[in-house]
Amino acid sequence: MLVFNTYKSSLNSNINPLNWNIMNATTNYPTLKTLALIFGLIFSTTALADNSLVKNTKVKNGLYFQVLVTGYQLDDHILSQFETIEQFKSENSKFNYRLGVFANYKTAKAEAKRLRENSIPGASVLPFFNHTELTMNEAIILASDQSKYESGFSVQGQDVSVEELNSLLYNSGQGVELTYRIHMGTYPDPVSNVDYAPEAHSMETQEGFFTLVSNNFESKGEAITYRKDLLNKGCNEAYVVPYLNGKRISLLLAETISELTFSDMALNN
Repeated sequence: MLVFNTYKSSLNSNINPLNWNIMNATTNYPTLKTLALIFGLIFSTTALADNSLVKNTKVKNGLYFQVLVTGYQLDDHILSQFETIEQFKSENSKFNYRLGVFANYKTAKAEAKRLRENSIPGASVLPFFNHTELTMNEAIILASDQSKYESGFSVQGQDVSVEELNSLLYNSGQGVELTYRIHMGTYPDPVSNVDYAPEAHSMETQEGFFTLVSNNFESKGEAITYRKDLLNKGCNEAYVVPYLNGKRISLLLAETISELTFSDMALNN
């Protein structure tokens, strides 16, 4: 764990992200079908944004979820609760609906449960990526993609400017704590008490799935050693994840902060 005061150094625009190589040990390899979805559809110019949004939902690009109701005619009271309503025909019924456009699986799942509790049978969650229907397993694979965290300067998966980083690191008047955790897999529901990491706990992801998370490690080296032990015990998916004051940050940003810390230590000696 690196704990240091940040009144001496500051980031500047001369830092080149290309000068730092991401640790290969944390790389995950999705299926070919998933790679096609990521690299083919993500650059597609035909996937247009849907501006008819449901509250607390998103546009139709990237990974999203809709509530599916088949073979049941919904009344106006139910339909009025969704701004995005897509009715379609099938061989068995003309009353089929896709409702909402949810960025979060957990939110869509709660909506489907609410409909079932209101006597609407079979309401379920249907995942999509850029208008392409997925299986739930494919959605989980896409949600587990770590690339958005592995390059650039990002906090909680969102790119931040040099000015924002300077404010975060040097204008708070407090020390900065850099720690590391291991994230293990992605699951549709909370999990715990796994044999290879009984101390790990479930944490909800931005997409509304869940991942197992280890306790904090004070250094990246300790986290890597623990990760290797997990893999030897049968864990199939584990990532070294840096945190800054409890917020997830990119590996590049963590490396830069570490370098600044050692520079401060050298100046003080």
